[in-house]
Amino acid sequence: MPRVLAGCLLGGFIAEILPHDKVSRSLGPNSGLKGLLIGTAFGAILPGGPFTAYPVAAALLTVGADFGATIAMVVSWTLIGYGRAVAWELPILGTEFTLWRIVISLPIPVLAGALLRIIMGILVDRLSPKKAAIIGQVVVIATMLYAWQIGVHSYGEVLVLGLFLGEAVALAAIGGL
Repeated sequence: MPRVLAGCLLGGFIAEILPHDKVSRSLGPNSGLKGLLIGTAFGAILPGGPFTAYPVAAALLTVGADFGATIAMVVSWTLIGYGRAVAWELPILGTEFTLWRIVISLPIPVLAGALLRIIMGILVDRLSPKKAAIIGQVVVIATMLYAWQIGVHSYGEVLVLGLFLGEAVALAAIGGL
């Protein structure tokens, strides 16, 4: 419980401290590839666990980041985050493996953010934001059920799982959930 409280406080502080105009310009809907790259870089260097990453992502959405850049940040934190690489991968799997895994993972957050900008944009245009959010939540629930019942047994499955779960952040932004 203390970690959850600390994460929520961190998210609240970030939402109050960050300048809305700069965040919107750097990570907002018109930021293009630059916003996706900034989100990816920020996620890669963001320390801490989910009690840090998700409140920070929510704070970014609150101050003007779009869901594509925020998804890039969350997926990058999940796949590339330096904390796990330094604490676990390097000592156990070695430098060569860790570097190759990071290099292979680098395009995934950018692609995930771009793909979800397109998909969610189409859904919101054709449906209402609330309906698009409900559809997305169903996808997230189905993904979690799949992972729980069948399991995740390869790195490729982890990447796909990360892509679908990254969608949850986008849905919170556009659907107001």
